[in-house]
Amino acid sequence: MHKLGKEILAAVLLTAAIGGCTARTTPEPEKDVIQERVDQMTLQQKVEQMLVIAIRGWNGEARFTMVNDPVKKYLAGHTIGGFIAFAENLESNDQTADFVEDMQEAAVQNSGIPLLMAADQEGGTVYRLSQGVGGTGNMPLCAAGDPSYAEQMALLTGKELSAAGFNTDFAPVLDINSNPSNPIIGVRSFSDDAQTAAQYGVSFIKGLHNAGILTSLKHFPGHGDTATDSHTGLPLINASLEELEQRELIPFAAGIQAGAEMIMTAHIQYPNIETGTYTSILDGQEISLPATLSHTILTGILREKMGFQGVICTDAMNMDAIAQHFDPKDSARLAILAGVDLLLMPVLVESEEGLSNLDAFVESIVSMVNDKTIPESRINESVYRILTMKQKAGILDIKYDAARRTQLHESAASIGSKEHQEEARAIGDKAVTVLMNDNDILPIKGDAYQNVLMIGMRADHPASMNYAMKQLKAEGVVSPAVQAESMSLQYGDNTQNCLNAIPGRDLVIITSNLYSPSQLNLSASESMRGTVQCIEQAKAYGIPVVMISSGQPYDAVLFQNSDAIVCIYDPVGMRNVDAEGNPAGTYGVMLPCAFDIIFGRCAATGRLPLSLPDIVNGAYTDTVRYSRGSGLTTTVN
Repeated sequence: MHKLGKEILAAVLLTAAIGGCTARTTPEPEKDVIQERVDQMTLQQKVEQMLVIAIRGWNGEARFTMVNDPVKKYLAGHTIGGFIAFAENLESNDQTADFVEDMQEAAVQNSGIPLLMAADQEGGTVYRLSQGVGGTGNMPLCAAGDPSYAEQMALLTGKELSAAGFNTDFAPVLDINSNPSNPIIGVRSFSDDAQTAAQYGVSFIKGLHNAGILTSLKHFPGHGDTATDSHTGLPLINASLEELEQRELIPFAAGIQAGAEMIMTAHIQYPNIETGTYTSILDGQEISLPATLSHTILTGILREKMGFQGVICTDAMNMDAIAQHFDPKDSARLAILAGVDLLLMPVLVESEEGLSNLDAFVESIVSMVNDKTIPESRINESVYRILTMKQKAGILDIKYDAARRTQLHESAASIGSKEHQEEARAIGDKAVTVLMNDNDILPIKGDAYQNVLMIGMRADHPASMNYAMKQLKAEGVVSPAVQAESMSLQYGDNTQNCLNAIPGRDLVIITSNLYSPSQLNLSASESMRGTVQCIEQAKAYGIPVVMISSGQPYDAVLFQNSDAIVCIYDPVGMRNVDAEGNPAGTYGVMLPCAFDIIFGRCAATGRLPLSLPDIVNGAYTDTVRYSRGSGLTTTVN
């Protein structure tokens, strides 16, 4: 065994220096109480407790928003460990509260063990609450320049989850976005720097804990250096353990010291660390066992080397990285033997047939235990950890009754409140980063331009920009005389209409959204080509352009012909606004914040959390155009 790398030890010291955090003040449960409960469970119940399921649709319906009788009956007759909710499950605050309570009331009928009610409420590009504050996401929090903002945003996120009845957040993401070509992490990470990610991650954990929410660090041992999305393929990283210790493992070490209850695995091959292989059922090729299925990585490194004693949860087992290459029975066996405690979404459940398939999956694991393929002690260890976590969090003590449901409906009314929106706005304003400001065009005086065209790359951007202008007018920042029209570029499908709308304007504000490196090739990407064409059209008419890079900030180097470039690291807009122009649904934070900076409601103080390389012919170069920490300060009008 290698000794812990000095960088990981530095992360541990960093955690101690900033105070660390512990998950709960509840006293440690009596071990024999938990063990007694495990001993009373049948083998089938114990295996079921190791499953976290999802039901996103039902019998061909795209959404599953009401817990129907078959699901209630199933939960009441089994001992499922957890449920992960998606946007397809959540429509309104009251509906969400009822959905969560219906799930829990059914689950406790038989075993008395409540579910881990979980969501991927990372903030920014990954959020689930349909009426809540979407949150800034991780990268804006780092751009804001103070870890206390990460704690504050996580506390707000945790409060909204708790108000709806959730007890678990699969967050924070502690991957380092060390590879600009990474197609899945990007702005979900705090930074491309390990120590920075560790510091902000610890603060985020503390915020969730202070809201009474369980945390899950992801994606161990690091998804930031991949060029493949594990949802659609099986990534491979050739790093050695020593290299991981110097970078990727640092935030996870800090998160463990901070008291994170769970860690989510990555479906990534590390052939220089895990030498075990498997014959892919997709093409018959020999592949390395990914981290999710690696005893070397999960037990050898995470448990024995890094000292993690909490719950290990897989990433979704139905992702292509696993589902395309491994027989489901084999992947379950390998994951459990590797040290996994919770199997996330191991079976597609969207009908009564899906529930039957779930039973068959459980029985396959039970059979492997009975024939000694999987030691029952390995199952018992996992269930003990899961129940201990639930006990320490107070989940096992909750009484699900009419009084709780009433209380939950009352608390759910706070989700997405104006107060929460303003709290998020104050943090988001700190994150907005100005990279270019030719001739000090920013901040724009409230009446300097009377005819403004706002072009959003995404379909949900125009509503956000309209809301931002309405808000600034109401606050007296922008003159009521300013006429502002919005339209969507629709990722290049509406380019010509946008070009036609530019002549005669005084100012053009346009957004981009980089989500894939392929967009950087203008000859192949309609979306980015359309954005650049709109900038060139405006400049040809002598119209000033303010460019908002709303997604991964790497595309900012393409817009040097603009008068100003602003980065916000979060493309999520508001899908709907009501008759008064206010958000009717999830509140997307960062785009309105960009307008706060552009029109001088507040000064720009955000700084780049990562470095931006130059781009030539659609490819990154080794030359850095904007280094980490770059950013201009503007004034207030």
